[in-house]
Amino acid sequence: MAAAVAKADKEQKKKKRKAPSETAAPKAKKQNLGKPRGPTTKKQPVGDTKQAAGAASEVSKPAGNSGPSKENTKRKNQNNTEAVKISKAGSSQQKEKKTAKDSASKKAKEGTSKKPKEGVLSKEVENGNKARSTTARKKKNSNETTAEQDKKTQEKTKLLGKDAGTKAETAAGDKDAKKKNKNGRKSKRRQRTKKDQEAKVVELTPEEAEKKAKLEAKREAKRAEKKKIKNKKNIQKARARKKAKRDPKPQDPSLMYFSNPLEAPIVKTAKKFFKPLLKGKPPFEVNLGPKGQWRVESKLAVRAGKDGIKIGLFLPKSHEILDYENCAVHHPAIDSAISKIRKAANALKVIGYNDETGEGQLRYLKMDVERAKSRVQLTLVWNAASEEAAGPSLKAFLARLKDMPIWHSIWVNFNAASKHVDRILEYDENSWKQYHGEESMIREELASVKLPYQQPRLCFPPTVFRQANLTAFEAIIASLREFVPEDSRVVEFYGGVGTIGLHLADKVQSLHCSDENPNNEKCFNTSCAELPEEIRSKLKYKPGAAATKLKQLKKADVLVVDPPRKGLEAEVLEALTGSDCPDLKTLLYVSCGFPALQRNLAALQASGWKLTHAAGYLLFPGADHLETFCVLNR
Repeated sequence: MAAAVAKADKEQKKKKRKAPSETAAPKAKKQNLGKPRGPTTKKQPVGDTKQAAGAASEVSKPAGNSGPSKENTKRKNQNNTEAVKISKAGSSQQKEKKTAKDSASKKAKEGTSKKPKEGVLSKEVENGNKARSTTARKKKNSNETTAEQDKKTQEKTKLLGKDAGTKAETAAGDKDAKKKNKNGRKSKRRQRTKKDQEAKVVELTPEEAEKKAKLEAKREAKRAEKKKIKNKKNIQKARARKKAKRDPKPQDPSLMYFSNPLEAPIVKTAKKFFKPLLKGKPPFEVNLGPKGQWRVESKLAVRAGKDGIKIGLFLPKSHEILDYENCAVHHPAIDSAISKIRKAANALKVIGYNDETGEGQLRYLKMDVERAKSRVQLTLVWNAASEEAAGPSLKAFLARLKDMPIWHSIWVNFNAASKHVDRILEYDENSWKQYHGEESMIREELASVKLPYQQPRLCFPPTVFRQANLTAFEAIIASLREFVPEDSRVVEFYGGVGTIGLHLADKVQSLHCSDENPNNEKCFNTSCAELPEEIRSKLKYKPGAAATKLKQLKKADVLVVDPPRKGLEAEVLEALTGSDCPDLKTLLYVSCGFPALQRNLAALQASGWKLTHAAGYLLFPGADHLETFCVLNR
């Protein structure tokens, strides 16, 4: 057995020393048994192949009668592997030989080459492995070179990343880096502070420790409160951004709930508030009048725009103007007036007011509609202290407007107040001037309020307050009349031109009306002079703030109040909750500011007043606003 193994090893070494051409060529010849298409070549000896095969067969034979050993099996597998390699090499040479033959045949046909000499293909076959090795080596070197170049390019790109990236990415990266550095510095500072504090730890007495703990608890509570407020503001901002994305176009704040005014948040709040207060009494109800074209009084801002003036309302919490063309709640005469004013102003290059610089000419428009004739009482709020300061531009503008038949009258209010003053009108007597129109006041009758005497004709110059929705306000007056006791002594604070008081004359023994606007007295007396003598003799008017007329309450049975949104003055509320007016038994409260009403009702009920009736009126359908009428008795 040892002799057989030695012989096999010897044959194996001999086979390895053979050149590739000596083993590969015969194999290729053996596989290609068909007749060659191209030029013939010299036949190769087959002895070497047989010899290799014989060596392999001898190795695979068992020695003697014993079974195959592990060494014989291993050698057998090696010989088989070598045979497969020889076969694959021959196959590759066969393909190269065929390619060379086809190329030679093509050249022969084209006449561009001569018939190859014998032995050419043989040499190519013999050098096949060598050529393949060279090609593979070149390909490998090329791949390595490409990989190195890619690697260098990537490194260069990384080094030049800031220059190669966009400006926004670079800025964002710098910002993040600065933020990290800043946070890192803060963290280190905190650590140093903490270490210093730990180093300065001194044993405290129980009292000092308790005091320190309380102080720390207060600080922690403050920090928590600040964080809560900050989070709340962030949530509100996020909601506002989401809403802006959903509604990219700015929305008229007076039309937010126009599709269903009864769904306004203030309506739900009011119902919830009055439910426990009216137990055992008629429930709180909300009254809705006409939704469209109800506004007969409008104050609109005028601001400078890119293509001329902008006329409209301010968007919530901003100085941005929602430019009006047509509005669903405006009386048609107001929309027509806006169009005519815009056209004339742009033609004459009238400049709208600028909130930032305080410059410009036209600041606001105030328009009141005479319902019977659909004419407009126009007030131009001009950014000047006087007619002389306004200059020729105002005169040219007035000359362009006055010939239009839409106007009841045209007025100018000179208002040169600072840009930091929110007041729309200047109420000084010398600040008003009428430039057009024979009549100075609009006359209105509240026809839906049924009276046993002649209907008062209310007077409304531009210098006084007027309800924007007179039609809906008539319903409040009609309801209020039902709660006025017969032959009662009535005092009315915040009475305006007598819009409420002049419609109570048949039910009162006397009525004293007052208001802080001095222009109201003339209006009240003008309306009162047209009434019958028996009615006129009951009515009196004295101008002045409510806080200055408290003495009248000592001889009154009923008090009627219609205060501004801030509610009752502190002096008035103190008088009503005290004991200075013992005869006063009924309080009729008309409110246009619901939060103020809630505060006032809480104070009045705590002093003994009882709420017996409450109702809501949507005077501004579409807006989140509610007018409330309450009856209190004691």
